Amino acid sequence: MVGVNGERYNDREVWTPVYYPSASKPDDAMWVALGRGEKRGGIDLRLGAPRTPAVLRIEFVFADGRPVIGVAASVEDLECRQRVHVKSDGKAVLLAPVFIGESYQVSGYHYERQGSTLRGKSAAITIAGAETSVRVVLVEER
Repeated sequence: MVGVNGERYNDREVWTPVYYPSASKPDDAMWVALGRGEKRGGIDLRLGAPRTPAVLRIEFVFADGRPVIGVAASVEDLECRQRVHVKSDGKAVLLAPVFIGESYQVSGYHYERQGSTLRGKSAAITIAGAETSVRVVLVEER
């Protein structure tokens, strides 16, 4: 498979993911078979305009508003494809790299010492500027 920014779970590049011949999803890409030492030309990819990086500031809280420390978060596009995964480093706020003009949802989870799991998910968030904030309430999974 030939592509640009093709990591399945990590959207790091300013270029939107694109795969040969002109797909935006890896499942729609065409495989290109090459034998050992074989070269092949004529594989062109059309890249869109570069995206502008931004930061999504994610705060996880209990239902009473107290911060939750030690949360792992998945930032997904609206088709539920993970674009970024971030973990807390002992702070109540996580920073995730995103791109202006794109929409995301944030899912978070935290394992409690007593064996229970806290989970939460945000509504859709469209990134409008250099930094966007979201607060996600975590509740006990039943």
